[in-house]
Amino acid sequence: MIEEYDYGPVHELRLSRPPVNAFDPGLVHLLSERLRAVPGEGKRALVLSGSPGLFSGGLDIAALIELDREGVKRFVRSFLELQYLIAVSPIPVVMAISGHCAAGGTVLALFSDYRIMARGDFRIGLNEVHVGVCAGRIIYGALRRLVGPRHADRLMCFGSMVRDEEALNIGLVDALVEPDRLVLEAQDYAIALTRLPPIAYRTTRHLVREDLAKLLEGAARQDACNEIVESIMSPEAQTALRARVMAMRK
Repeated sequence: MIEEYDYGPVHELRLSRPPVNAFDPGLVHLLSERLRAVPGEGKRALVLSGSPGLFSGGLDIAALIELDREGVKRFVRSFLELQYLIAVSPIPVVMAISGHCAAGGTVLALFSDYRIMARGDFRIGLNEVHVGVCAGRIIYGALRRLVGPRHADRLMCFGSMVRDEEALNIGLVDALVEPDRLVLEAQDYAIALTRLPPIAYRTTRHLVREDLAKLLEGAARQDACNEIVESIMSPEAQTALRARVMAMRK
């Protein structure tokens, strides 16, 4: 489900769960484990990438609709923990967004340090509302932090999937590069971070990301978890999710 590549001080985790790198409980657990472990393996930066033309289709809704309420709650809690691990990672996390990036894939990108997207006919966004789900206040806060309230409101309420150039223009991604250069550019950026004076960089990075981590701390995370679970388990969402899965299987 994850391929790993070593580049000296930089380590790459590449999502590899065909067909769309969707996050099921197993992938969320494995990615969380590696995010915890890699900093202790002597690495000073991390690149998270996907498959050519596709970073991730988001949460695995086929797996999601098979879960009861407690199962959904565990899944949501684990996905929020994954977001937190990226937000508070002791080493910078650079996202190499290799193509289409929907819903949960975009969520993880919001909590990274830097987002490089492949240039091309690709879209990125938070389209949860189209399957009857409210992505919740934590994700809204992280999105608003990047793109400002006006763009965040539109992206969340309409579930807009925007093209690469618009994503760059509104600040949802930081750079666009040709697909065959994507991972190399992400590596170069990550390596540049490792060359900064380490104590000053760590202190400054903590300062500028403190507000992001606080979105996921304490009661705020539990409240968000409960809200998302209620949204997923609503009749409206269950109907929309099951219809989407049926359409995917045709």
